[in-house]
Amino acid sequence: MGVHPTTSRYLVVPCLAWALVLWLIIEQARTPSARWWRAATITVALLVFATMSNIRHADRGAEFARRFDQGAAAYHRDGSVAGAPRPLYPDPAQADAWLRAAEARGLYRMPAPQPPGDNPD
Repeated sequence: MGVHPTTSRYLVVPCLAWALVLWLIIEQARTPSARWWRAATITVALLVFATMSNIRHADRGAEFARRFDQGAAAYHRDGSVAGAPRPLYPDPAQADAWLRAAEARGLYRMPAPQPPGDNPD
């Protein structure tokens, strides 16, 4: 499983969300009322929920990354995502057109798959 440009958003967005929650707790803790305890309790509950969800669905994330790697390999091998074992998008011709247009405009380039031994994870 290689590292892709989309990988960082799955790490950065949750970190920003937790930073926002912690900032809200700190802001409420500065007030003399005891409302911040409620926010702290909710935060702990959300943290437990997020952790359990990540544990339960880790295999789905790995499967998603594996499918992306297979689709990227097919795109680089054949010039089309149509050759992927499982489709990256329901309409491969449309996906190919979007990928080519994005690449031509310099917006996105399908990353080349990495050999299995080069995985930094």
